[in-house]
Amino acid sequence: MSRGRVIALAAFVGACATPTPADLARIDPGPLAERWRLPRTIYDGRTGEVVDDDRFFDRLAEHRVVYVAERHDSPHDHAVQAEVLAEIVARSSSVAVGFEMVKRPFQKWLDDYASGAIEEEAFLERTEWRTRWGFDFALYRPIFEIVRANRLAAHALNARDEITRAVAKSGVAELDDVDRAALPDLDLGVEAHRAMVKEVFDRHDMGSMTFEDFYTAQVIWDETMAHEVAAVMTAKDAPEHLVVLAGAGHVRYGYGIPDRAARRGVTSFVTVLPVLADDDAPSVEALVGAADYLWVMRP
Repeated sequence: MSRGRVIALAAFVGACATPTPADLARIDPGPLAERWRLPRTIYDGRTGEVVDDDRFFDRLAEHRVVYVAERHDSPHDHAVQAEVLAEIVARSSSVAVGFEMVKRPFQKWLDDYASGAIEEEAFLERTEWRTRWGFDFALYRPIFEIVRANRLAAHALNARDEITRAVAKSGVAELDDVDRAALPDLDLGVEAHRAMVKEVFDRHDMGSMTFEDFYTAQVIWDETMAHEVAAVMTAKDAPEHLVVLAGAGHVRYGYGIPDRAARRGVTSFVTVLPVLADDDAPSVEALVGAADYLWVMRP
């Protein structure tokens, strides 16, 4: 967090004897997120009807888990995530955040960064962010500023790269006994999901990799994150709300994380898909069914 942001936050806290999470959530998430925001229209993803902003955020808060999709390299999508998170915190005193971007073995360092015990550079080094995730942390900084300002619990959701790489290359048989035993239950029979992943597979030169191994690795990602979502939301100290930030492929149509977490008991959820309405974007009509809500941005 920059020195200016620290001073602004200190001044805000000093003016409120006991600031609530809702108070802190109203701190602007940062100049980058503000610049990244675009004019938007929000649509009901089932009917295609326009939804008023306040009604949209109120509807999100009616669900325990809010999945907000992203294209990892899109600053506009991350601005959407920051705004959704701030609005949920403004409506609830008990909010946590789940991050696809952080692998499960690095939970301690995510805890430390969220609580303010360590600063950004230490967090990036200890989670191996630059090599394991790779996307510029600046894209996520406004989101983490909200997390840190509100002292929100943050959860690492993703499987270790070593596991998914090994499976994609040679299948589950490539894993040692310990890693194989640690895998969550895998549902490899969701035909619509298989077809969606197959379309991606067929567009790329995957060398000697087979589709079955590639698909199994994809499902391990989804099932691992779904397992973690369920673990958070079925615990005795579960938050009222969990905002999950993950790639669109893990959220769209519910095939990735949402339906798999629902299989584990997390049935109160809603999905939000940011869409940039450029020349290459599908129409709203074509996207009906892809998510509960479509956040359509116009350059």
